[in-house]
Amino acid sequence: MQKCTTIEEILEMLAQGFTYEDIRARCGIGSSVITDIKKKYEKMGISLSELKLMSPEEIKQKFYPSACRRGNRPLPDFKDVYLKITGSQHATLFEQWIEYKEKYSNGYEYTQFKKYFADWRKEHHIDDNIKMALNRSPGNNLYIDWIGDTLPIVRNPDDPDKPLTAHFFVTTIDISDYTFCEAFPNEKTNNYVEGLADAFTFYGALPRILRPDNPKTIVIKNNKDSLVLNAMLRDFEQYYGVVIVPAPPRKPKGKSLVEHAVKWLEQNLLPRLKGRLLNSFDELNEVIGLEMEKLNQRPYKNAKGNRKDMFIEFDKPAMRPLTMSPFTCFDYKYVKVPNNYHILIDNHYYSVPYKYYNRMVLVRTSKNQIIITDENNNLICTHDRAFKPFPKYITEKEHMPASHQYYYDENNYNAETYINWAGSFGPQTKEYIKRIIASFEFEEQSYKSCNGMLHLIKGKPKALAEEAAKRCLASNVIGYSYFKKIYNNLTSSSDNESNHNNALPKHKNIRGKDSFK
Repeated sequence: MQKCTTIEEILEMLAQGFTYEDIRARCGIGSSVITDIKKKYEKMGISLSELKLMSPEEIKQKFYPSACRRGNRPLPDFKDVYLKITGSQHATLFEQWIEYKEKYSNGYEYTQFKKYFADWRKEHHIDDNIKMALNRSPGNNLYIDWIGDTLPIVRNPDDPDKPLTAHFFVTTIDISDYTFCEAFPNEKTNNYVEGLADAFTFYGALPRILRPDNPKTIVIKNNKDSLVLNAMLRDFEQYYGVVIVPAPPRKPKGKSLVEHAVKWLEQNLLPRLKGRLLNSFDELNEVIGLEMEKLNQRPYKNAKGNRKDMFIEFDKPAMRPLTMSPFTCFDYKYVKVPNNYHILIDNHYYSVPYKYYNRMVLVRTSKNQIIITDENNNLICTHDRAFKPFPKYITEKEHMPASHQYYYDENNYNAETYINWAGSFGPQTKEYIKRIIASFEFEEQSYKSCNGMLHLIKGKPKALAEEAAKRCLASNVIGYSYFKKIYNNLTSSSDNESNHNNALPKHKNIRGKDSFK
């Protein structure tokens, strides 16, 4: 599930200082739409944090209220829509839909609009062939890919005759083509993210835009009108303040720079590694690091200098400083909250606020932490991960309804808790609780009496509790029932005295009802 609407994403990128060009590349939105959204947001007078608490439908309603109305459904002239898209570098179908909705408030929603436009193109045998131009500016873009070739190069402790296969993760930076490479046992999402974090450490700085291919491990959906990344990559973006802009599907020219680096490594790095057998991936990556140092300092074939020198001179000064520790990879899964409002994670149950019962939540788990958010990626709660077998249930009291909190307290209090609680009323009450506890053979048997007595006097005048305890101690009668009887008598006497003090005084000038007959 995706947290951001296009509108929210545009505003976040503007707040982070990204240019219109960056936003157009990421969101597929024209400059006029960006300006329109920016102006509407400035007039609203709300913060981004307030906006993030809204659902996607609420955000769309706030910015484009006419888009949520229903009625007759006119269609636009799709030929005109098509000509605008193909005739302008920045025009998009989303922009054309917004113009259509402003003209026809009862028009189709964006999903249906796209469908009818696709039907029109199919009917007229129209196929897009739009090329993507890449601008190279110092330190702005990081290009990412995997080398297609793999090597059986790491010793397998379970089967010495079948070495583990290494997959090679590659990044290269804008002007210099300064190249980073790291080996992993597979191309799963966790390794992809770890490779990116290690690449940032290698460069010692942060680019603004990451330009990968379209691997299924990170990209859920990518077409001209919509980009959906998986949850881990969305977290990665926010953590480092970068934006991921995958290459257009089936458009190899969108990632030609990194493919050039991949080809270069296939010709220069892999031959140096073939035939070797390393004990671990850590050892292999140490060897790769040494080889990459040599390759990055090799002079260019058709220009002066080398990749490392060019990076230091041009790319790195334009990049942002790397000030944070490496991103922590999480495991992600969506679950529905059961009626006991505890979520099962590796043989332990972690609580969420009971109001989320029967709702879907996103659970992020790392080696030491559990993070739970709602469907819109808003934080619900966090837990430290439990490693001991017991207790099985990791519960925050605040997550319980009031009725459960009462029994939770009762089950978790001990003698010291009750004595300290009684002490808050005074020394007589504290001493009486001690006597009650001492009157039972087993301490635990006294808890119900202690709990009943303290809840009886909770929120009431402390002087009454002290007087009742004093009289019980003086009479040497120990037990909840004795205390309750004396305490209720004192309370009744106090109420009667109060009512007597508040009664109207008798006076000879005050006439009763008989005076008016």
